[in-house]
Amino acid sequence: MADKTFPSSTLFHYPILMMLADGNVHNRNELVAFEIEKLSISEADQKVSTPGKNGKKGVNMVASWTSYAIADLKKAEYIAHSGDGYVITNAGKEFLESHKSGFVASELKASKAYREYKRMGEFKNPKDDKPAPFMAAEPISESDSDEPTEEVPTKSPIELLEELSTHINETLENTLLDALKKMSPDSFERLIKELLIKMEICKSEECIELTPYVKDDGVDLYVYDNILKMNVVCCIQVKKYTENAIGLSTVKELGGTLLDKNCKSGMVITTTQFTKGASDYNPSGYNIQKIDGNQLTKLLVSYGLGIKTKKIVINTVDTEYLNSL
Repeated sequence: MADKTFPSSTLFHYPILMMLADGNVHNRNELVAFEIEKLSISEADQKVSTPGKNGKKGVNMVASWTSYAIADLKKAEYIAHSGDGYVITNAGKEFLESHKSGFVASELKASKAYREYKRMGEFKNPKDDKPAPFMAAEPISESDSDEPTEEVPTKSPIELLEELSTHINETLENTLLDALKKMSPDSFERLIKELLIKMEICKSEECIELTPYVKDDGVDLYVYDNILKMNVVCCIQVKKYTENAIGLSTVKELGGTLLDKNCKSGMVITTTQFTKGASDYNPSGYNIQKIDGNQLTKLLVSYGLGIKTKKIVINTVDTEYLNSL
């Protein structure tokens, strides 16, 4: 690693609850940025990657450990999905209230849901001192206790695969976003054009035009109402940033362009986020959509751009066939 002071993964859970304590929805990128700030992660350590396998490069360490912390907090039922981000639950508020000075991952065992997920304590397989997350827990009998024993429902292989698939997809989006930020600006603009064509935002490929990389008057893509390109129906700005959020001035600039072009619709697409002022701004009579990095990666995955699909064949018993014999 670049720095011996790189924080332990057990410390990544507390900042997430801290940020979500305001009651607002925060996406993954915001949580990663907050981790960096609160854990004082140096610029050098922000670039550290996990060890790669089979000659492949690993994923960003901060993003990876943030993902694991999010997964743990969800399993503990302290946070929950909300739209494109996460919110704190009532249980999470209570836990944070009792851990104002901070906590580490091991303290999540206060949550019964988390203990069940990790097969800890009363949910642990008594035949094995190690947690067995992929095995059905056996009921524990305690002759000296009048408390009823608990038995964890066995999860089917399909349920386990669904959980694993969710984690894989979340990691994929983080890795894809890192790759987008490393693209050259002109290559990134071409990718956005391909995405818009896939999304059928225009009637045909000929109705969307990529402007020259320099001297583009603040517009990277024009969408026209037909192939003759007489009327502009949407002006699009593309911003490939590494860290900086898109501010109000950028969106206002696009608003001015819409006025000049007598166009009612615009779009700003970025690899980072928007400030609150930029998110809230929409001039009267105009529609300016804002797509941040988190939303962009979901769209790319949905339309199969910038990713490769690996298919896994799962065989199941064909009882219908067997019963027909």
